[in-house]
Amino acid sequence: MYSAIEVFPKCTQAFFKVKNKESFQHEHAVEIAKFESARSWLNSHVKNDSLPSRGIINTAPGTIPNLKELKAALAVLINDQKTLRGHYKHAREQFNEIDVIRKNIDTILSDRNISGIDAGIKI
Repeated sequence: MYSAIEVFPKCTQAFFKVKNKESFQHEHAVEIAKFESARSWLNSHVKNDSLPSRGIINTAPGTIPNLKELKAALAVLINDQKTLRGHYKHAREQFNEIDVIRKNIDTILSDRNISGIDAGIKI
């Protein structure tokens, strides 16, 4: 869908410059079909007010955002994704460190119980 939206403006400009419009439509039927599919998907989601990025793109309900707004929203989402991946990586490293500590404590406590030493220490 994304490539079809980007291709369409170029295709539209070329369409208006061509003299034989029927042959142009026949030659570019795939691009036109992709655009029509993307447009129908957007229209169906706009009518239902269920665009997934409604909070990021500030458009009036029932309107399709323009390509510039969509690209800006995509840049924001990619930036947020990079930030969240960094947070996730840090949290995963902390989890792994805590898991190693837990396993070490379990090993120490199980060794005490096997050797018959009373583990009178409560954790």
